Amino acid sequence: MPLDEAILERMLGYEWRERLPPICPECGYNLTGLPDNRCPECGYVYSRSDVKRNAQTMICMLQQLKDVNDILKVGFYLGIGAAVLLAATVLTPYGLVGRIVAVFAGLPTIGLGLQVFRVRQVPAWAREFLSVNPHYGRGVFVCLLGVLLIITALLLP
Repeated sequence: MPLDEAILERMLGYEWRERLPPICPECGYNLTGLPDNRCPECGYVYSRSDVKRNAQTMICMLQQLKDVNDILKVGFYLGIGAAVLLAATVLTPYGLVGRIVAVFAGLPTIGLGLQVFRVRQVPAWAREFLSVNPHYGRGVFVCLLGVLLIITALLLP
């Protein structure tokens, strides 16, 4: 009779080495110290590899999001730089170039501002592991800056 992975895990035991606690991939219940491989919250039968993969995915997401406030700064500086260029070239023969640059800089400015809202995709229990809180207000401001930049560039005569 072949042994499946769950039976081997229970027989051999294992030590959890991830930075996050073992969490049920289905409902997010903390599985620390449970004797069997069934989630008491939702009934999902899990394997160690499922739980480990879930934790590694969450760690990867948290790594990407830890610098989200710095990403907002990049979006802000990009938008402000394009706005200054647009203002400087609007009354010159290079006005068309300034408008084109403003439109093409406005798009990534919006995208960089929206990055802060990716944090909402992370479950509440995992947000505790973020080293800094994201600045949602700054994210909205950067998005609006990009939208305003594009609208201004398109509506200028």
